[in-house]
Amino acid sequence: GELSKDELEKHLPEVRNRLIFLLSSKTFADIGSTQGKYDLQAEITKNINETLDGPFIKKTYFTEFIVQ
Repeated sequence: GELSKDELEKHLPEVRNRLIFLLSSKTFADIGSTQGKYDLQAEITKNINETLDGPFIKKTYFTEFIVQ
C-alpha cells in the first residue's frame, strides 16, 4: 500500500513523540558503536511503521548524528 503525504503529516506528532521517547531512552553505550547505530536505525523504522500501521518505511537514514 501507499501512504499519502496527508496521512503521514496527520501521524507526525505521534511519530515524533515515540521517537523522542525512544531516543531519550538510549545511552552513549547503546549507540556509540556502529552496530548500535544500525540497531537504532532498525528500531526507528519499526517504531514509525507501528505508528503508521503498516510497512511503509523501508529504511531510515541519519543525516546528522550528535550525542550530547
